[in-house]
Amino acid sequence: MYCRLAYELLHLIVMTARILADYKAFNINPVKGISFKMNEKDMKKWTGTLLGPAGSPYEGGMWDLRIEFTEDYPFKAPKVLFTTPIYHPCIDKNGKFCIPILNEQWNVGYTVVDIFKELLKMLTEALAIRSGESTEIVMEIVNKPDDFVKHAKEHTKKHAA
Repeated sequence: MYCRLAYELLHLIVMTARILADYKAFNINPVKGISFKMNEKDMKKWTGTLLGPAGSPYEGGMWDLRIEFTEDYPFKAPKVLFTTPIYHPCIDKNGKFCIPILNEQWNVGYTVVDIFKELLKMLTEALAIRSGESTEIVMEIVNKPDDFVKHAKEHTKKHAA
């Protein structure tokens, strides 16, 4: 019983230290186009804003994001969701998205800054994506890339302007 309690306490200390280190690192070296703040009552919950990258179909848009750290962080990736709708092949209607570092490629070496950089890359390189959450949008990118750009811009103007 004491071993289990000691393990849980150690896990809590590691998680807390890592979340604080990630927050400090982000504030020292912020990622352009992303702002975040930690919930004052629960450090495991952050909210933020992502600005659409220049030159992408998302330019001029602003999306709200939510990040939640589990008790297993940094051994498991945090949960990151778009709370503002976005038209993108890797983001479903609930705001959940698939990027390798949040799934099969996650390791303790990744930080929140790495996740944010991948998010921006995902938006900047949307036309290069060939698989994702929405097969319909992927097919549009492959077969009618101009239509994808048009739809992404319209969706951005409607939901994220």
